[in-house]
Amino acid sequence: MRKFVLVASLLVPMVAVADDDIVKMPDKTTPFASWTAAQQWMPEYSHDARSDHGYGSNAGMLLLADELGDKFSELGRASLIQKCFRNQGAEGKSLLAWAMCGPDVKALDMKKLAAELDAEKVSADNKAEVIKTATEAYEKAKKVGAFIEAAAKDDAGVQQVLKLTDTAKAEWGAYLGKNKAAFDQYLALKDAVRTGKSNHSAFKGCFEATKPAFDKHVKSLASKIPWDVGNDYIPGYMRYLTASTEGYILTVAWAACAWAHDKSGESPYSGAAAQEFGGNLKAGWRTLALGKALDEKLKPKFSDRNWPALDTFQWKYGVQPAGTSVVAPIMTRNEGVIGKLTKKDDDYTTVSFKGDKVESCLQWADTNKVSSVDSSGGVHYDKKCLKRGMVDNQTGASDVPTRYLTGAKVGDSFAEVNKFPVAAWKGKKVTMIFGVPLK
Repeated sequence: MRKFVLVASLLVPMVAVADDDIVKMPDKTTPFASWTAAQQWMPEYSHDARSDHGYGSNAGMLLLADELGDKFSELGRASLIQKCFRNQGAEGKSLLAWAMCGPDVKALDMKKLAAELDAEKVSADNKAEVIKTATEAYEKAKKVGAFIEAAAKDDAGVQQVLKLTDTAKAEWGAYLGKNKAAFDQYLALKDAVRTGKSNHSAFKGCFEATKPAFDKHVKSLASKIPWDVGNDYIPGYMRYLTASTEGYILTVAWAACAWAHDKSGESPYSGAAAQEFGGNLKAGWRTLALGKALDEKLKPKFSDRNWPALDTFQWKYGVQPAGTSVVAPIMTRNEGVIGKLTKKDDDYTTVSFKGDKVESCLQWADTNKVSSVDSSGGVHYDKKCLKRGMVDNQTGASDVPTRYLTGAKVGDSFAEVNKFPVAAWKGKKVTMIFGVPLK
């Protein structure tokens, strides 16, 4: 039996082959929308394809499928199905997997999948291997589905979970019907970030295009965002700003423009786009359904008291947006009372802090709310400040992009993360968030 190696997302025999036998993996900076059908084939053993070109994780595979939209191929769908059910059996703990991926199992068209391979002139051996892998995943998923669907006939809790996708589809259709231009802008700007080029044509005029809506959104939430959002400011604020579909889409778009304007913009962009807890990803019906499944308020009432609890752990954690680091939003912040604001040049302002003492948290307490997940899979939790007081000021002056400093004034307490202005406050009243002045 011949051995196979992975070349550009497809299996290629270790023999001399013609160029048209190989479907080249897209460069990691290539816009998702330009991926061919076969380039979306990312079988479970294709680790490089998924980590370099997709988003990784269960939440990430749903996000990729949502963002591909009408361009999502049958080969891409088969890859999603394989990953979704790789560790599942025909048993109750597979309920969440079926709720999230069952619609794609029902939609998979194996004839179209074969035609996609033929259209890209994939060799007969490669085609046979891909179809074999896809068929095995498909048949396994159908067995899981048969078990879950049978249980749903007389179990209200199972029915409740399965209805999440129908509700999500209706919500996404309603959103897209009114906000197609905003979603298209979101996709274009995310693709522009993936190129790594801050001068990409998609960024032209994007600050002016996104700022009015973003400002309005932040101001509308000002009364709902607490003064103390936890120990990591960017994830803390983003949790509120991205809670709605409209908020998620426009905040990611605004943050992509911040990434283009200045290197420090990596922090808000990753904070908005990564959504390390997974529940605030909202780019299509799949990710909307996942958010509903991860909502702490969802408590299905199963008719069978022995039905296992939803197995949400593998679905909780978010994505690694290409071109950025998930560490950027949780870098050590600089914080103090503004003593002086000095224009450095056309783009930057130097923030100098005053006094020998600054107010800071003296005693933290852990909470059970996840704030981030590091690259090794370690889970970090929000901390709540129990006691504040004055400490020695060890913060030096900071050069920050002027356009995101609006609303911060001398005498305000101020915090920046990775040189990006995050918030300003007076006492316990927030006066600025991400360059948006608040009353």
